[in-house]
Amino acid sequence: MIVVGIDYQPVHTAVCVREGRAPGWPPVSVGDGRRALIANAIAGSAWSGDALGYPLQERHWAGSPLRPGPWIDAPGAPLFWAGLRARLKAFLGGQTASLRATVVESSGDPYARARVVDLASGAGFINSTCLLSGRAALTAALYGGETVKASTQTLLFAVIGACQTEVFAYRLEWRRERPWVVAASRPIVITSAGEALWCRQVVHAVKERCPEGADDRRDGLLWPAAAEMSACLTAAEDDAEVLEWSGPLRDQMPAPPQFSRAECYLWDSVVRLDRYLSEALAHAAREVSNPAPASVLLAGPGARWPFAARAAAPVAPVSTLDAPELALARGAAWWPDFAEPLFLPDLADEQTPLLVESLRLEPPAHSPHPSAGPFLEQLGEPGRDAASERDSGQTLGEDWGLLRGYVDPQGDTSET
Repeated sequence: MIVVGIDYQPVHTAVCVREGRAPGWPPVSVGDGRRALIANAIAGSAWSGDALGYPLQERHWAGSPLRPGPWIDAPGAPLFWAGLRARLKAFLGGQTASLRATVVESSGDPYARARVVDLASGAGFINSTCLLSGRAALTAALYGGETVKASTQTLLFAVIGACQTEVFAYRLEWRRERPWVVAASRPIVITSAGEALWCRQVVHAVKERCPEGADDRRDGLLWPAAAEMSACLTAAEDDAEVLEWSGPLRDQMPAPPQFSRAECYLWDSVVRLDRYLSEALAHAAREVSNPAPASVLLAGPGARWPFAARAAAPVAPVSTLDAPELALARGAAWWPDFAEPLFLPDLADEQTPLLVESLRLEPPAHSPHPSAGPFLEQLGEPGRDAASERDSGQTLGEDWGLLRGYVDPQGDTSET
């Protein structure tokens, strides 16, 4: 049987496959043939990146409008999953009769999770299951190299996704050189803090400098280029180094936009992460009875950007998993045969996630920034009035059940 690990983010998907039960056979990344991350888009027979070049009215794309949670809308999502199955068939040389899907999905919404399983099953995957992002990240750390030493007792994870960041803590006990997960914190969610919001800031800056060339056809193509800005910002020598846009539409601009880490730290979604992440990590560590963890591990597509490492630094030394945008898919591919038996039943990470605001945390001393606005306003297009967007139905609607699944520490449901 071939296990397919799928990190199904709101805007793009990472896929890794693993065949055989031998630990020495690591998962292999499956992109769309051009990029490692698969764009959640389809237009007729065009799929992933090929579909982004079509006009908005001719394509189904999870990024328009941008909202949290998995892409489950018909007809776009079912067609996308059918395209994913076809891509795997081409990648594996037709061996798709026994594909088992493990899908990373941590929205906290039982309906969304059930719909994701239905999408996978409808596309022909067998024994489809959903996996928490924290468990996928821990599995990737345990089986992906020398990240975790045998003496490690507590691991903290910040999983920076497309629209939100999740925090988990796990306590390990080592028996015969195998780690057993004996305690876990409840997931803590920092909404409106993730890579899709940062990419959109970059795209918005590009479109402002070139309004005539930035039609909806090129809008979708700007997103992959915006994601590449993460490596440039991370590699910058210091926070003040200025980086000039060199991606699409550059030759049509009298003066391309410029970016620096110092300026990006002022983005609302980065301010929000900076305010809450370190305290959320500390709270998670206390839940597993270790107020002084040895390290914080970062995973997810947003871990490519420099923001989470900076925000988590006050807690403990920070490390980023190898190819963090693929780490959750790798962990999901390892999960069924290797990691699942190591988790004791009824751990707290399976409980309903906590919104970070419900913890009533104080802003960390190093952050000079005020609190970011409410989650739904954060999802509004940069520079536009979020209230009017909500009224026009362009952002998250009241019928979207994702946020109603989070609760506060006393167990009362928190609606946003």
